[in-house]
Amino acid sequence: MATIVKNWFIKNGEIGFVEKSANATTIQGVSTNYVSPTTAGTNNVKIHYTGRPVAMDGVATTVSSLPAHYHKYLVSKVIAEGYKDPRNIDLATSQFFDAEFEKGVARGRKEGKREYRGTGMIKPVDF
Repeated sequence: MATIVKNWFIKNGEIGFVEKSANATTIQGVSTNYVSPTTAGTNNVKIHYTGRPVAMDGVATTVSSLPAHYHKYLVSKVIAEGYKDPRNIDLATSQFFDAEFEKGVARGRKEGKREYRGTGMIKPVDF
C-alpha cells in the first residue's frame, strides 16, 4: 500500500493542507504534484502557535501585543536600565527592578509552556 504524503502551508494568514500525488496535475496552466486531500475523516489536527510581540519603535502610537498583565514587568526593565545610567546610577535599585523583570519573564515562560486547547473549524477549500 502506498503511503500518502500530506503537507501543510500558510498563505495570507490561512493554513492549507495538501497531499502529494504520483501524477502531475495541471490546474489553470500550472503543473503540480500537490492536490487537495483525497480523503476526509475525523482525525484531529493539532496546531501549536507561538506569537511574538511587535517591535516597539519608540513611536507613541505603537501598542505592544503583550498581554496587559505583563506591562508592569516591561516597565520594571526600563526603570532598571534608568538606574544603570551613569547620571542616576544606583545598582542596588537597578538589581531590584531587574529581578522584578525576570519574575515576569519566568511567569511568561511558565504560561507559554502550559498546554492551550482551543477549538476552531477547518473549512474545506478546493485548490
